Amino acid sequence: MYYPDQGHTVVLGTAGSGKTTLAILRARYLSTDALNRGRTMLVTFNRMLATYLRTVDREAVRGVEVRNYHDFARGFLGARARLPPSGGIARPDLRLRLIGQALEITRTRYPNARIFQHSPEAHAEELAWIQRMGIASAGAYAGAERIHRGGFRVAGRDRGYIWEIYEEYLRLRERWGVLYDWEDIAAAVLEAFSRDNTPRRYRHIVIDEGQDFSPVMLRSLAAAVPREGSVTFFGDMAQQIYGSRISWRDAGLHVPRGVVEFRENYRNTKQIADFALALASGPYFTGVPDMVAPSAPRAAGIPPTLVRCSNQAAEIRFVVSQAAALGRTRSVGILLRDRSREKVYLERLAGQGVKVQRLHRNTLSWHNAPGVWVGTYYSGKGLEFDAVLLPHVEASTIPDPERVVALGDERLAFAEEARLLYVAITRARASLVLTYHGELTPLLREIDPALYRHEVV
Repeated sequence: MYYPDQGHTVVLGTAGSGKTTLAILRARYLSTDALNRGRTMLVTFNRMLATYLRTVDREAVRGVEVRNYHDFARGFLGARARLPPSGGIARPDLRLRLIGQALEITRTRYPNARIFQHSPEAHAEELAWIQRMGIASAGAYAGAERIHRGGFRVAGRDRGYIWEIYEEYLRLRERWGVLYDWEDIAAAVLEAFSRDNTPRRYRHIVIDEGQDFSPVMLRSLAAAVPREGSVTFFGDMAQQIYGSRISWRDAGLHVPRGVVEFRENYRNTKQIADFALALASGPYFTGVPDMVAPSAPRAAGIPPTLVRCSNQAAEIRFVVSQAAALGRTRSVGILLRDRSREKVYLERLAGQGVKVQRLHRNTLSWHNAPGVWVGTYYSGKGLEFDAVLLPHVEASTIPDPERVVALGDERLAFAEEARLLYVAITRARASLVLTYHGELTPLLREIDPALYRHEVV
């Protein structure tokens, strides 16, 4: 909390090590008690986490502006008349459609080039990498080291084709009257700050769950504070679920005092932590930069339970009954890989005599009382629950078949899914139950059976 109030500070810690608590305290300190105090923003990537931070302890964040990154970016560009009041940012479905059109237009120029055989989803991932790294020219792309980038192989001669697809996409997007998409809005913010000589709104910025910010996002946040201000980065590279193994180091944060590490896990019981560590010790976490090895928690508990169900209907009944029983006295999270079954659980839990709420970007408040929260692994990021239920950890769901297609690389898809599953598992304080029907996801098959209980219902 009392690190220097000028320059950059990087704090890396394992899941449950208190990073979010320290981020709140750090932001409060910089806004009220530091010698160099001033307006402070506590920023997250995901909107649900921003809602949690704003409402879980209103007194703790009094005087601090809590925002998610894209809310900050839109506000800044709007204030500079670089974003219309509505629209202006391409939704993901429009972005993919326009990239598909750009791919077809460019393919007609080079009918024999094999790079065009890859799907629009795979090309969209490559363009997203270009945007997240802040690459602004064909020459820069041609010379860029494709660090932290899996997916389909892009030979040197193919980069010119990829860049043409990118330029065609930008032209199509402009014809639609859309200035940005969610991947390149950060580059627009960074460019606007480079031309902006007005006093900065914030003296200090504290970043929570920073591993999910792209390098260009981090550079834009560093540009958003004056020289006498500070940027504090809290993150856990094992929990990076947006993008591929991109390090804070790629953003140019300068930390002459060195990185601060938090190794103690204060959230999970030893049994849950051991189960999570077994997943994180597997092959799909190899090469993740700046991972912090956790110390073993002291608190003991019951082992996680892996439940095989006879079919999907039986699985849903089991999860609903467990959540309803636990939710009367404890906080319970039902976390799902995607939202396809979310409505089913919300409807089945209605009328069970337990408070039920959806984890979603439009959720306006957080309650600490007993009850059940239902949402995705993504929406549970940064949160914690007394008990966590993870339904549908079967091979047909994890990895997500659509992500395998989009990434163009099955191993990369497994690595992404492993980090997602790790995030979901580590939300549990005391009780963890995973359920499946059919075939278990390969990500869990290699975990030592001694680390969990296996039941059949």
